[in-house]
Amino acid sequence: MTDWRSGKRRQYSLTFKREVLAEAAKPGVTVASVARRHGLNANLIFNWRRRFGASSAAAFVPAVLVGDASPSDGACSAAADDRAVSDGRMEVVCLGGRRIVLGPDFDASALGRLLAVVEGR
Repeated sequence: MTDWRSGKRRQYSLTFKREVLAEAAKPGVTVASVARRHGLNANLIFNWRRRFGASSAAAFVPAVLVGDASPSDGACSAAADDRAVSDGRMEVVCLGGRRIVLGPDFDASALGRLLAVVEGR
């Protein structure tokens, strides 16, 4: 990290950016307070949020368990058949037949970003 007085931009590691984003995403914490604590401009943290798909909202994805896994309202739905339940896997079926199979240790925030891309949001 170089100092701004030297005329060069400071560069931050991906690990540092993720740590700052995680800290700013905690309930009751403001981006401004995190920025002050790390000597950053709050706009930089907002830019990192946009770039890395992080959000201040919880990373929950609405899901409906269905028997036939055919979404009718345009949203994605989650289906669990006997095989999926036995090994902890889940299949998400989106409009147009796109399917995403998740293991028992899937990352909810990564799934949220993936669904946003798949659904064109």
